[in-house]
Amino acid sequence: MMRSTGWGMASVLIWTLSVVLGIALSLGLDLVPSAGLAIALAMGLGAVANLLLAVRLNSTRTPQGRRWHNRNLVDSANNVTMQEYYPMFLGFGALALAGAFAEWTRSMIAFVCCIALAAGLAALPRGVRELRRITVNNVRSREATSDLEFRPVDAAPRWAVPDQHDVITGEVYGVLTGPECTIFDAQVIEPNRLITQARTFWVAHLPRSLPRTRVTSAGSQITVACDNARFAADLVDSHYAAVVCEHGFTEWRIDGRDLIYSRYADPAIDVLDVVDLLVDLASLMPTRLLATYGANGGRHEQSEQRVRITS
Repeated sequence: MMRSTGWGMASVLIWTLSVVLGIALSLGLDLVPSAGLAIALAMGLGAVANLLLAVRLNSTRTPQGRRWHNRNLVDSANNVTMQEYYPMFLGFGALALAGAFAEWTRSMIAFVCCIALAAGLAALPRGVRELRRITVNNVRSREATSDLEFRPVDAAPRWAVPDQHDVITGEVYGVLTGPECTIFDAQVIEPNRLITQARTFWVAHLPRSLPRTRVTSAGSQITVACDNARFAADLVDSHYAAVVCEHGFTEWRIDGRDLIYSRYADPAIDVLDVVDLLVDLASLMPTRLLATYGANGGRHEQSEQRVRITS
């Protein structure tokens, strides 16, 4: 049974109203000569309405652009967001067009071909994800070592959803985990995008839990957004943030006991080399910072307002 969260059920309601509108256009109001064409037109209008509602409810405008998130899910069991519900509109619209095309050509073969096309459109996103999951799992299983154990999973690890910047909305797969680090792949809602993108995550485990922090660098400028103003300032003053960025990690974050880096999935990247470097950099975290700001718990207590420091 499908379960929605937040305003996710609104997408289902829009889809239902689109069907009713299409039937009304073709039968009740007699404005469109073909019922199939009327329903397809209504599905197109419904898809636009659903997108506009998703923009309002499932995205946030930031200085860096619009960022999409999964606050409102149409199907929480499969992590289907409002903005990802478009296959239901396109698939049913294509099915309606198939009926209209068959009525126009009076050909059963054309009708069957159009239905197959509609089914393919509806199943395409899930099929692409499943193919990637199988491919990544096969690659990661071959990369397992004596220190890194491979395990296929379909649930987000605890550090996969720290904030709206990196929200896991699809399957998490290809997990390599060990005592010092974890590697996994996931589908992530990216800024300024309506669809999810495959990203690889590298996580180096820290000895103590630190305040939630995000570090970005652009040229010689380094920006630290953190729950703790003093910790953010000490990260910059100790040059630790600069050292990590100089090794190619231009955007990374700390979430509890984890130092996390992610980027678009790229088969050409040696994930083991990246995680080895990240573990080495995590070991360089100044002991003074760990002693002063570290906590023994899994997650550091968050403050009510984040601060931003630019070097």
